[in-house]
Amino acid sequence: MYALRDKYPINSKPELEKAAAYFDRYLTRFSPDDRVIIAVNMSKQASALSVDIDRPWIDNYSRMVKTGQYSPEFAKRMNDRKTFIKNASIQGTSGADKLAALIDKVVASHDKVESVKMVGVVAEIDKQANLCGLYDSKISDPVMTVFGCSADPHFDAYSVGHSLTNYDIEKIARTESTMEKIASTVGKDVADAIRKGQAEGFRGLSNSAKIAISAVLRR
Repeated sequence: MYALRDKYPINSKPELEKAAAYFDRYLTRFSPDDRVIIAVNMSKQASALSVDIDRPWIDNYSRMVKTGQYSPEFAKRMNDRKTFIKNASIQGTSGADKLAALIDKVVASHDKVESVKMVGVVAEIDKQANLCGLYDSKISDPVMTVFGCSADPHFDAYSVGHSLTNYDIEKIARTESTMEKIASTVGKDVADAIRKGQAEGFRGLSNSAKIAISAVLRR
């Protein structure tokens, strides 16, 4: 398996960690679409290999495919664009004003637009406003604008019980040493249920098993 097409192999833990370190440094060289592919493949393989590669960029870019939930920073990231539209020479002042008004309209009605489709809307605005060259320096690219959150990349985490979120369970399922402790405490069947279903697997456990697992994690 590769992180992107036929490049950057991620078939083992060392390869996955090497790829993660590479993209930590060079992710901005890749297009937003490629970043999504990389993040999704890295996340999927980390889960399959039980490897913990907790990276904000993986959480943010893979969200487009995983949950599709709008970022709480969406309005701010869109409004950031208005400064550069006004400072640029775009079809005269009236053209800049129209694009700024369009951004306001998009922000106000974004909850009526599917988030994945919004990426295309933002990309078109950036193209019209000549803003694409500002990605990663002055403004966020369309995918990060819609889905990314710098303050909390796990903003869409929700409780699965006993102070644990779905992200906590995903991380636990990738950490073999923790899974071995859970298996020895509450049984291999319980551990396998978490490995297989992660957050959904945890929700399906008995309350006593959840309490026991929470106790293991606090040790």
